[in-house]
Amino acid sequence: MALFSQTFSLAGVNTANSAIVNLKTHATSNRARLVEVGVFIGTAPTSAPDIVLTRMNAVGTGTITSAAGSAHDSAEPASTAVLETAWATTRPTFLTTYLRRGTLPLSVGAGFIWTFSRDGLLIPINAGMVLANVAASGATLGVFNGYVTWDE
Repeated sequence: MALFSQTFSLAGVNTANSAIVNLKTHATSNRARLVEVGVFIGTAPTSAPDIVLTRMNAVGTGTITSAAGSAHDSAEPASTAVLETAWATTRPTFLTTYLRRGTLPLSVGAGFIWTFSRDGLLIPINAGMVLANVAASGATLGVFNGYVTWDE
């Protein structure tokens, strides 16, 4: 198994129950195990974000922007899972049974890191793990910066 990481920087996730990113496994190849997630405020919104980690219920639609992970060991093959960061039509939906939840203060640089054992949180084939803001963030949108690390 190999470790991969990918970063994100997203503005404007201010609608309640909106996915920020989705770590999605390939439709026919490897499962993945989520090892660590970090999320931080780059530009503060006007209301405190309520960030959750949960499983994807349905994929987003339209043109999807995604990036494969960068291997921690450069000798490893390319990752098959991708970190989705934008959806042209609709964002992915997700379960309301949250695996982690945290509210961030309205301070630039505030954030948290959720770590899991090397066994991680299993993401089956053709599934996803969503990081989402479940609280509306008000008129000022803010920016979320962070990273996701997984094992394949």
